[in-house]
Amino acid sequence: EQMEIRRQLDAHFTVERLQKEKSFFALERNRTFERPYGIGWLLRLTAELHSYAELDPSTRRWEDSVAPLAQLLGERFSTYLSRLSVPVRVGTHDNTAYAMIHAIDYASVVKNESFRMLLIQRAKDFYLADRACPVPYEPSGEDFISPCLVEADLMRRVLSPSEFAHWLGVFLPRSDTPEFARLRTPIAVRDRHDPRIGHLIGLSFQRAAALHGIARSLPKGHPEVES
Repeated sequence: EQMEIRRQLDAHFTVERLQKEKSFFALERNRTFERPYGIGWLLRLTAELHSYAELDPSTRRWEDSVAPLAQLLGERFSTYLSRLSVPVRVGTHDNTAYAMIHAIDYASVVKNESFRMLLIQRAKDFYLADRACPVPYEPSGEDFISPCLVEADLMRRVLSPSEFAHWLGVFLPRSDTPEFARLRTPIAVRDRHDPRIGHLIGLSFQRAAALHGIARSLPKGHPEVES
């Protein structure tokens, strides 16, 4: 099975195939294509390939084939964030914080410090002053991202543990309150075959991942961690 997976990756992650992808994205008419969701996932893929190549250098060719496209889309995302006046806070593909999470992890892994610093600054510009996220309004009927939790999941990456703990304390209700319960209560998915209502399945996974990361990022001994 592992060999078959490697064969499939070898077949897809070729210089020729990825050059065609880059040429497609380079066209002016495709400047906003898959922005920001697809861009975020391409950067995540590149980060994962980079990390895997650190363990198995024989797979470095996969990262090398994807890297030029990641560079192009990283630059395009940088331009977009520099021009964005306010973030997009929806619970679906256009959410700004969700794409920034993937981008900042990519920048950290590949050691693109200028990109990482831009992402940190823009995250602070967009979200640092936020207070009292409207938890009762979550979720919308087709969400697969929690707008409140994804924002916190981003900010834990750009603030120190003590700074993050203070920010979180005024942004979200305590986890042991009825107000917070809405964020950890699974939502009924009444049509799993509807591709948009079915988003709610993914919402539970995103919430769980965000909550796990948030808990790990709080200072040791913080009451939210102990509880």
